[in-house]
Amino acid sequence: GGFARWAEMYWPGARVHCFEPNPRVHGMLERNLEVMGSRASLTKAAVLVTDEPTVRLYPGRNNVGETSIIREYAGAEEEDSVEVPAVCVTTLPECNVLKLDCEGNEPELFQRYVATHKPPHLMLAEYHSPADMLLFQSMAIGLGYRIVRVREHSFGRGVVCMRKNP
Repeated sequence: GGFARWAEMYWPGARVHCFEPNPRVHGMLERNLEVMGSRASLTKAAVLVTDEPTVRLYPGRNNVGETSIIREYAGAEEEDSVEVPAVCVTTLPECNVLKLDCEGNEPELFQRYVATHKPPHLMLAEYHSPADMLLFQSMAIGLGYRIVRVREHSFGRGVVCMRKNP
């Protein structure tokens, strides 16, 4: 909900659609969205590139922010996982700003989103490896985006911000 609150302050009156699969953070996210009233919506589901109705969610090794549908990224065992609802990225609404924090699925989700929607003006995404960052650089060039900021958290991991060229 932190990004939703920031977006609401940066773009007053904006409509914000949040998708969150982790039941452990739903309450906190709902509280953060309350101040936005009807301008914010929460879908309690994972976002996938497929039409699967559910997916296994693995708790993060260090914190809830590392929760992932990719067991290796989360560092959890099968018995620690939980089945959660899922939606396909093609069913998401069109947007001007797209933020992806999906613990490893960001490049694939972005590719599928722009293949079926009008490309957003601004896209922010986590990346989890140097290969993911190279994918985002390649996509930026191919889709007419300019990388305006990269913030690396640790080697090969960080956040990339891309803006659509006019």
